[in-house]
Amino acid sequence: MSNTNTFEKLNLFKHNIHTINQSPEIFNSNIPTQDNQYSECWRYSDLHNLLGADFFPTSPNMDANVYKHIYMPHTPNNKRGKIELVPSDATFHDAHVVPIHHSFTLGVVGYKNATDLELSRYACWCLMRQSPNLMFERLYFLHPNITYFELYKANTEFNRIQLRNLLSTYEKRLNGILYRISANFSLFNHETNRPFFGGYTTEELRDMYNIKSKSAPIFDYVGPLTLMARINALDKTIRAYNRTGHTMSANDLSYNLWQDLISERNNLVYSHQTYPEGDILPNMPVQKLQRQLNNIEQNFIREYANKKLR
Repeated sequence: MSNTNTFEKLNLFKHNIHTINQSPEIFNSNIPTQDNQYSECWRYSDLHNLLGADFFPTSPNMDANVYKHIYMPHTPNNKRGKIELVPSDATFHDAHVVPIHHSFTLGVVGYKNATDLELSRYACWCLMRQSPNLMFERLYFLHPNITYFELYKANTEFNRIQLRNLLSTYEKRLNGILYRISANFSLFNHETNRPFFGGYTTEELRDMYNIKSKSAPIFDYVGPLTLMARINALDKTIRAYNRTGHTMSANDLSYNLWQDLISERNNLVYSHQTYPEGDILPNMPVQKLQRQLNNIEQNFIREYANKKLR
């Protein structure tokens, strides 16, 4: 499903629960006043149908899966410090997860008067944190009233975090292969990275973009399209190596990766009009993006962790 459809569905699935907040009159006796308030919620069944059983399973049951992923804030000793998240207790869970009985479907199976769950915005955010693949949805719940354009832009930026982590995983696999076949790491990287960046070395790119850190990997600074291209090339090369029964030489491995990187580079140019050497963000390393996301989530926790559904 496209992000556009996901955004529309999440808006469609949102329910406003009418609540009554009783607070004492300032100048009168103990007569309560009734302030109309609304709590937002989404139903587990809708999220299951939208995002699938991998993220919203129904076995052993809905609530067991929700409970596993809900964390509550723990205020540090220094109250100005970073809020930590700890496993939820029953009271906190019940404030954000409310069982309801109604008729609904899970996939193609219909249920009558069955138990479903209403989930607060905070609970939904907790569930989206379980997977890097749910960054779009995670950002949706972090930003009430966000427009699709704003969400698309934020997702493009913050998606670099999970792509960089995924690339690191592939790089570790490749390094394991290079170690196994006694390859020259420096020569291998020089022979494969330079063609991908249009003939520029990583040192030259750092100088061109005035990147002060001379030790940080250049892939900490590239955009999501270039990260994805590098991931695709490594995936193809590692698969090719595995198909040979781990008998590929260092030269053959280098040539295979060179071919796959050039293929991905050409795809970037023709499909996205992007060159890897031009897709570098010197002022926004992925570590800075991670700090920004952490700050957004800290503010979100402060505002929504104590907002009860009922």
